[in-house]
Amino acid sequence: MNGHRKGLIELLRDPNIGVILVEHRDRLMRFGLEYVEAAPVRAEPIGSSGRSGRDDRRYRARPA
Repeated sequence: MNGHRKGLIELLRDPNIGVILVEHRDRLMRFGLEYVEAAPVRAEPIGSSGRSGRDDRRYRARPA
């Protein structure tokens, strides 16, 4: 696998995104940790049930 994650990079470049909610943190971080650390975005894991109480989608980004 390579570290190029087009969708993740585009999401992190979006100035309207401040928080990314992820169901399985390890899947995001396995090959994308350096991108998240370099961006002004916070990755926030949601509960093990996959629901944050805010949204039912697996991944959700919201403005800062």
